[in-house]
Amino acid sequence: MKTLKKSNYIRFHLLFFFTFNVLLIFGQTSSNNNYIIEKGKGGTVQVLIFDKIDNNTEIKYTGNASNIKWYEYKDGTSAEITNLKNFYPENNKGYMLKANGKKTLYWVFDYSQYTPIFSDLNPIKDNISPCESVNIDIKGNIPTFIYQDLAGNKMQLKRKFKINYTTLTWKNQEWIEKDTTQTIVLPTKNKIVLPTPLTITTFKLSGDSFSEKLNLQPTIITSSSFVPSAVKTKIITTTTTREALNENNRPSQTTQLDGSAPLEILFTALSTSKVTNHIWKIFKDKELILSRNVDEHKYTFTEAGNYKVQLLATNNQCTDSTSVEIAVSESQIHAPSVFTPNNDGKNDEFRVAYQSIVEFEGTIINRWGRVLFKWDNPEKGWDGKVNGKSVSEGTYFYIINAKGSDGKKYKLKGHINLFR
Repeated sequence: MKTLKKSNYIRFHLLFFFTFNVLLIFGQTSSNNNYIIEKGKGGTVQVLIFDKIDNNTEIKYTGNASNIKWYEYKDGTSAEITNLKNFYPENNKGYMLKANGKKTLYWVFDYSQYTPIFSDLNPIKDNISPCESVNIDIKGNIPTFIYQDLAGNKMQLKRKFKINYTTLTWKNQEWIEKDTTQTIVLPTKNKIVLPTPLTITTFKLSGDSFSEKLNLQPTIITSSSFVPSAVKTKIITTTTTREALNENNRPSQTTQLDGSAPLEILFTALSTSKVTNHIWKIFKDKELILSRNVDEHKYTFTEAGNYKVQLLATNNQCTDSTSVEIAVSESQIHAPSVFTPNNDGKNDEFRVAYQSIVEFEGTIINRWGRVLFKWDNPEKGWDGKVNGKSVSEGTYFYIINAKGSDGKKYKLKGHINLFR
């Protein structure tokens, strides 16, 4: 709503079956009076709220109608007050303008007579949902703006106030403070219920919206500190990464929650307030396989399948839970038939391509059955040397025994062609 500043002649247009002009004058141009226009319910009444009405506050018609009359209006009846274009209004009164037979109703208020007074602001934990809601108890005097329409029906303007308080929000993997604002309507017969804050805070009530539009100093009251019962929790995961390029779907990022076994992940609980217990539960295909009561723990997933890691946080008053999903890949392993150990940085070692292999043993032999190389880590491989010396080009043989995270056993035998 636009605030119209005081001047000798301030024009605004109002529409009610026809268009005409009304001029509001607030004494001399040096006066600091101002007003706002609020549309009444149904749009048939224009409610004028002045910051203050004094002897110089004047309403004047500036339209082109030749026959105008102003009436004082109340309870559906009207009494003529003037046939002049201007008059001096009083607080909490209705005025009807008849211009060339067309009627429009205005209701006038002096805001200085309706200033809210607060004596106490008290946040109280909700009896039914103390972990989710807080009740706001407000004591004081909040006058109501009651006006009438052309039928004499009494109506009330809504007085909107703001309640500010601090809570916590989850952002960038941490809980940070956030100022929040809720709008309420006063006075009200209903209980005022707000989402509970997640940290110790005060509540500040200010307003109303009319004082803000009038550029007046709002009425403000602040509560004492409120200590919430609520708790919210989140899970931080840190996955141990591996760099072997021959491992398919390897955990290459600390945030990765799926991939090749073994998948080692550190789970850390971050809660909004001091909790008495952090309870971790790990389910594999909906079956509970582990339960721990710690703030953080590390777990290595060695079996293929789908897992759910659940965190339960409690402070003996409130409880919150959250979870993450983990997926461990099924196993696979393949051996190449050619490698070229010529130090060009490409295919210089004989390595298997694998995924989710948890046990491994490999052996390289020559055509006479002599063991040339053995290794037990699938990340590693044979560089084509024996005792530090390069072997000659030709055909060699491998024997590989392995076991996957899904329990599958592998026994691979084959030949390797070594070229330089």
